[in-house]
Amino acid sequence: MELIPLDKKMDASIVPWLGKTMKLVDVLVNQVFQQHGMELKKNQVIVLRLISNGMHAQSDLSIVTERDKSSLSRLLKGMMDKGLISRQKDEEDARQFQIYLTKKGKETLGKALPILVEAFDKIQSKVSKEDMETVKKVMVQLQANITQELTLFDNK
Repeated sequence: MELIPLDKKMDASIVPWLGKTMKLVDVLVNQVFQQHGMELKKNQVIVLRLISNGMHAQSDLSIVTERDKSSLSRLLKGMMDKGLISRQKDEEDARQFQIYLTKKGKETLGKALPILVEAFDKIQSKVSKEDMETVKKVMVQLQANITQELTLFDNK
């Protein structure tokens, strides 16, 4: 029985394609913001959206953004320096901080979201509705597979 070389297995996998695609999306989104004169990065918009949707605890933001505490602190400090967010000690747990949108943060998010939607529309413009649905189904299945593997890993 002949073994398939690992590089051929990697070439047959869609996982590296996902990573490359997301890196390109990051670059494009950051470039689009720059073209619109916005000093904003994709990860800052993610934080603004999370906060606007009710997620305020800095520890929760760390988990959702998959950033360690020091990396998230630097990101948040930069956003505070720009006047997009404010940070206050949690009234119930003085060890925790709550993050809030400022007026400028709300305005910035309001300007950024339509730009993101336009960028996403351009990215997807030559993909049929049927292919979009197929991609979504595949992504849902991949996420389920990953979740199952993580659960199995946690139980070991």
